[in-house]
Amino acid sequence: MWFRRRQRPKRELTQDEAYLGRTDVEDSAPLPPVSYYVNDVPNTTPPNAEPTVPTGPMELRVQYRHLKKFEPERRQLARNLVIGAGASSGVYSAYNYLRTQIIHRLQENGWNTVAITSPTRASGNTLTAINLAISIARNYNYTVLLVELDLVNPSFRQVLGFEERQGIVDHLLHDVPVSEIMLDLGIDGLVVIPAGPPVTNSSELLSSPKMTRLVEELKLRYKHLIVLFDLPSVLSIDDAMAFSPFVDCALLVVEEGETRVNDVRRAVEYLRSTKILGVVLNRSNQAVNDDKIMSR
Repeated sequence: MWFRRRQRPKRELTQDEAYLGRTDVEDSAPLPPVSYYVNDVPNTTPPNAEPTVPTGPMELRVQYRHLKKFEPERRQLARNLVIGAGASSGVYSAYNYLRTQIIHRLQENGWNTVAITSPTRASGNTLTAINLAISIARNYNYTVLLVELDLVNPSFRQVLGFEERQGIVDHLLHDVPVSEIMLDLGIDGLVVIPAGPPVTNSSELLSSPKMTRLVEELKLRYKHLIVLFDLPSVLSIDDAMAFSPFVDCALLVVEEGETRVNDVRRAVEYLRSTKILGVVLNRSNQAVNDDKIMSR
């Protein structure tokens, strides 16, 4: 027998909900904006019909005219080893191999949220997160949301070269709408949310009800959206351990010749509340193949 849930009194839509075309106003977090397509042509105005949850990859392509835009300088990206027009074919191939393996494993398990971290500092997990996001966005079956969650020492601004701006911290602390903290880098299918100003109570923010509701809705609502969360190293601060239970899986980045095996074991133990998607060997001089890019 089916029972109807008692209706709560209606309330007005928030700025986020109105912007995102929300019709349900339960206590759920706002979502990234979506594109509307009319006869396969993108349209900035939703159709007159009632808004529906998009089901296909093309419907999830972000309508960039709504977002703050920033186009990084090629020299800046090349200097910081971000894949772009000047990247070598070997670098492209490495990230494409990694992308394909990750997509296959996400599909196998029905996952779409990934925490990217490392056992210790300076192992390259932030660069891996950025380059992986760019590589996945080039696959037209998916849209990528890349969220910077190193709230103590944010580095997206230095890597990508944009000025200091509002980010996830401003959303969590000051209710700045999600639509106002999203950043368009000029790469179709990729949206970035920077961290915003540094804070000291980072683990408390990352485990707050507001953050967990946002992650939960992203996991359940859009099956063609992959969300990558760039986190600080596991052994340097408790942020990754506090946040990891809310995502589907975690990807560990280790540095060849630098990361100790014991540190990897400790990091895996600290992340025992989530699935480990794999381990990426960074700064390796070995030839590219599946086994050396990522292993379970």
